[in-house]
Amino acid sequence: MFVVSQASSSPALDASSFPHLLDLVLSFSSLRVLLAFRNTSRLLKVKVDSVLERNGCHMRIVRGRNGSDPRIAYIDGDTVIVPTSRALIRFTRTVDIDNQAVVHDHDIFGHLGSLGQNIKTLRVRHYYQSLGFQYLPFYPAPPTCVISMNAFPLDSEPPPSLDCPTTLLDAHGTTKLVLIFVTSRDYQYPTITSHQRHTASNFPSTLKEVVIIFSESTAPAHNLSSPKLAPENRVRLDKGIIFTLMGNNTRLKWTLVDCGPMIPPSEAAEAAGDDRHATAFKHVDRFISLTPPGFVSDITCLRLDEYRKRVGDEQFRLDTFV
Repeated sequence: MFVVSQASSSPALDASSFPHLLDLVLSFSSLRVLLAFRNTSRLLKVKVDSVLERNGCHMRIVRGRNGSDPRIAYIDGDTVIVPTSRALIRFTRTVDIDNQAVVHDHDIFGHLGSLGQNIKTLRVRHYYQSLGFQYLPFYPAPPTCVISMNAFPLDSEPPPSLDCPTTLLDAHGTTKLVLIFVTSRDYQYPTITSHQRHTASNFPSTLKEVVIIFSESTAPAHNLSSPKLAPENRVRLDKGIIFTLMGNNTRLKWTLVDCGPMIPPSEAAEAAGDDRHATAFKHVDRFISLTPPGFVSDITCLRLDEYRKRVGDEQFRLDTFV
């Protein structure tokens, strides 16, 4: 029915009389609007919770400003909101964690409860040092884990530690791992730290698929004509490491995306006009041909746009931090 307010001549719809219209409005509402509706009535709370249960929420845990304690926020389209209650925790399906938010303070995760039973994708940004699931309440581990690593030195990078680094995937449950190696044109070739290498080579027994993506940093290069060498304490990330990784994990399905950076520029230049990606693909084919039959049977090399078509836009967005 229509209810006419005495303070205004504009008619208002009784939501309970038009449930299909209400459901349509909620299905197109932003997270911020859904939270506003949720606080309006019991009916709307039930309706909004149904939408959140179906669509899920995207949590982001970041280091606070000026080095303050980490904070929990939620991605809402192109913006980020910080909720005043914990109501969204049980609807969380994707979690982004900034590496610094974890290594500086583990206590923030104490109140997240059984979040690990709900989330489908865990994404770690800028991983560079020890980080383990014993610090996070995510057990069993989420089905998909995406780890972004800067394959070049950073000013904020801590000095090498003599302690044995913990393993990020030291938990049962993860079946797909996406490793994103971000390269910089300021350096002659990509390198990783010992912590990064440890994480990128120790897999749980539940893992079935590994995707390795090379992505160039969007930061402007300072000196393209004379790229620098990385410090000696870093490990060169080249085809040798990648092939060893695949050879030690033959049961897994492997996908290499835009893997040109694992080939030295000089080697690619000798390939009669081939670019580094095409040369890398040829090296992979040669690696497969030199291994015993069935040793490594499931390896695919793709360009980034080909990978997007293969997995679809939504999964591509999750796998690549787009």
